[in-house]
Amino acid sequence: MNQRTANYDSLIRGVTIKGDTNAYDELFYGLIELAPKERVDSILYYSRIMAERFNYPRAYYDHLDVLCEKNKIKFDRLYNLDLTSVDNQSRKTIVEWLNRMLSDKMITQEEFYSVKK
Repeated sequence: MNQRTANYDSLIRGVTIKGDTNAYDELFYGLIELAPKERVDSILYYSRIMAERFNYPRAYYDHLDVLCEKNKIKFDRLYNLDLTSVDNQSRKTIVEWLNRMLSDKMITQEEFYSVKK
């Protein structure tokens, strides 16, 4: 096993087992450099773990950002988020995530209702 693989495995353990925010950030920045098709599913997976298990605020937004990227939606701020052109299943997935963010107090009701659904 080479050093790079060992470090990657260590980062994954840090994220999935310990909820290590530094490991998550390092893993995220490593994944973000990959081509979009290669990174999307991995980022969705690890950001969801960090958000749901460890309540890491940044991971909630990373997850939403990549959901939007996957569905070719421009996302820079919640107030500008428009889901009206997205297929029903994708819209449902994103709205469910927004509901999760609302229930976990990562966004306000005002922000939630500002999204065009």
